[in-house]
Amino acid sequence: MMAFIKKWIFRLILLLVSLLAMLLASENNAEVVITILSYPTPPLPVSWWVILAFVIGFATASLSNLVSNARSRLKYREIDKEVLVIKHELDQVKAARSK
Repeated sequence: MMAFIKKWIFRLILLLVSLLAMLLASENNAEVVITILSYPTPPLPVSWWVILAFVIGFATASLSNLVSNARSRLKYREIDKEVLVIKHELDQVKAARSK
């Protein structure tokens, strides 16, 4: 039940941030040029830059989460294999004692 509530709270926060971004984007339509490493970008509205920042942030966070989850799953599999080996050894010891 708690996971369900957390999921919906996260969705609500995501919706509010998205609405805020759209409001900010609609109110800021002045064109700007950003210089990155002395290379100017084409003039784009501020709203495009805000949306681009959100998309880059989302992609970066998703990639980071993917890598973290992959490491955790790999570690879990290794530990699970060790537990199975130890259980098997314990069963063998119990069987030897009962004889």
